[in-house]
Amino acid sequence: MEYTIVDNIEEATHWVAYDDKRREYLRDCITVGKAYILELLPDNFTNVHGEFFENQDYFIRDDKGNLSMAYMIWRGDFVKETIKH
Repeated sequence: MEYTIVDNIEEATHWVAYDDKRREYLRDCITVGKAYILELLPDNFTNVHGEFFENQDYFIRDDKGNLSMAYMIWRGDFVKETIKH
C-alpha cells in the first residue's frame, strides 16, 4: 500500500509511527513504520475498561489490540491510503 501525508486527522485513513526514543515505554505497543488504521468512535462511547468518552474521537488499535491515542504523544504522520491503478 502507498500513503500520502495529510495535514490533519480528519483527512487521514491511517497514522504511521516514526522512531521516538522518548517513548521507549510504548515499544511493546507501537511498531515503528507501521500504518495504523484510524477509527472514529462515536459520542458517548464506553470502552471495555469502563472508560467513558463523551466526544467523538479518533483511536488506533495498538499492537496489543487495545484502543489507543498514542498518536498524541508519539512521533508520526497522519496519512491517507492511495490506491494504485
